[in-house]
Amino acid sequence: MINDNHHDLASASPKKPKKTAKERFFAIDARSWPRVCELGMPAAVSYLVLACGSGGDQTATRWSVDAITRHMRIGRPRVKQAIASLVYAGLIKVEKEGTRPQYSMMHAHERARPAALTSEEQQIYNIIRIGKHTMPKTGRRNSVWQSGRLYETAIALVQKGYLMDEWDRTFTIVDLKAESNEPDLIWLLCSVVEVVEDVPLTPIEQIRQSNNIRALRLFIDLYHAHDLINGLEINWRTPHGLWFKYERVLIGQRGEYVVWGFKPVAPYVYPAASFCELHLNQSSKRPFNNFFDAFKILIDLHLVAPMVYLVDSDSEHGEEMWPIHLYHGEECEKAIGLAATELTSLMLTEAQVQWALGQGLKAFCPVKRHIADVQAIGIYRLLHCPHTKATKAWLANLQEQCEAAVERFEAVIAQIEPSAVLSEHATSR
Repeated sequence: MINDNHHDLASASPKKPKKTAKERFFAIDARSWPRVCELGMPAAVSYLVLACGSGGDQTATRWSVDAITRHMRIGRPRVKQAIASLVYAGLIKVEKEGTRPQYSMMHAHERARPAALTSEEQQIYNIIRIGKHTMPKTGRRNSVWQSGRLYETAIALVQKGYLMDEWDRTFTIVDLKAESNEPDLIWLLCSVVEVVEDVPLTPIEQIRQSNNIRALRLFIDLYHAHDLINGLEINWRTPHGLWFKYERVLIGQRGEYVVWGFKPVAPYVYPAASFCELHLNQSSKRPFNNFFDAFKILIDLHLVAPMVYLVDSDSEHGEEMWPIHLYHGEECEKAIGLAATELTSLMLTEAQVQWALGQGLKAFCPVKRHIADVQAIGIYRLLHCPHTKATKAWLANLQEQCEAAVERFEAVIAQIEPSAVLSEHATSR
C-alpha cells in the first residue's frame, strides 16, 4: 500500500509554477476608463487593482480593500470611499457583501442607459452638441450660454453618461449610438499594479504619488494605443503619432555616403492622437501643456522613453531603417549606434567631428546618397514590458535584424583605411 502511494506520487506530473506578474495580464474597458478617472485618483487606482484581481473573464474579482491597501499606499477609509464611488457610478457591481466581498467590473455596454434630462440639462447638452465644448465660468443672458449653473449642470450630464469631462471646463458628447455591445479592452500587465519583492513601488503607485490624474489616464491610454503582444513602440506617424523630433544637419560626404548628424529638439504629438485629444485646452495659448506635463511624469518615472531610429522618411509612408541610439533600448540596438558612430568618425576629419559636437548633435549615421529624405526620430517605447513568448519572439527578431545591420556597418568600416581619416576623401561642408 505504501509502495503504491509512493508510486502514485512519483508518477504525478509536477505542478506548474505560477506565472510572474510580468507574465500575466488583465484588461479594463476603454470606454469605462474615462469615467473612472473622473472620480479621482483613489477611485482610479482602486479600479485598476480590482480589475487586476479578476479572472479569465476580466469581470469577476474577489480582490477588495485588503488587496488595494497591499498594492497601493492608500488608507483603508479612502479605499472604502473609492469603492463606494465606483459602485455608485455603476462602474463596478457588488455581487457578494460581507468580510470577503466579490465585485463585477461593469463594462460600458452593460451599464444602464442614461436617465432622462431636465430642461436645463437639455439646453446645455444642445449647446455642447453644436460645437461649443468649452464653457465660460459664468453665463450671460445675451450669450448662447445664458445664465444659470453651467458647470454643475454639465457635471450632472457627465454623471448621467451624456457628456465626457475633458477637464478645464471642456466637455464632449458621448456617442451613445456608436457604443458596441462588446467591450473595447485595454490589456495591461499585472506588474503595473502588483507589488513584487524586488520592486516595492509599482508604476501605478508611483504615478499615484504624483497626484496627477492626467498622467495615470495617459499611461493606461498609451497601452491602449499600441500592440502589447506583438510590439513595444507607440505610433509615430502622421496624423496620430507621438515622437521626439530631431533636426537633421549635414556634416560631410564620402563616396556614395552622406554623413548626417541629428540634434535633439523636443517631443511632439499630433492633436488627433487618441491619447492626446482629451488633454488639449483649445482656449489656451499653449493647448498642449496639460498633455506634456502629464507625459513628463511618465518620462521622469522611466515608464516611457524615446528610442532614436533612422527612418527613410518622417511621413506617414516612412519606414524604420535601424536604431542609432547609444543609451536606451536593447544591447543589440545600442551596438548599431556604436557601429554607426564609429563609421561616422572614420568618414570625417577631426575638424568636422569637433564642429559636429559643437553644434549639439547627439546621433550620427552615414547614409547612402539616394535616401534623400532620411531622418532620425525618437520612437517612444513603453519600458514596462511583458515576459511572454510573443515578446521573446520580438526580441529574437530584433536581435537578428540588429546583427545584420552591424555586419553591414563593419563591412564598410573594414574598407576604410585609418590613415585616410584626415585625407582629402572626407569632404568638408
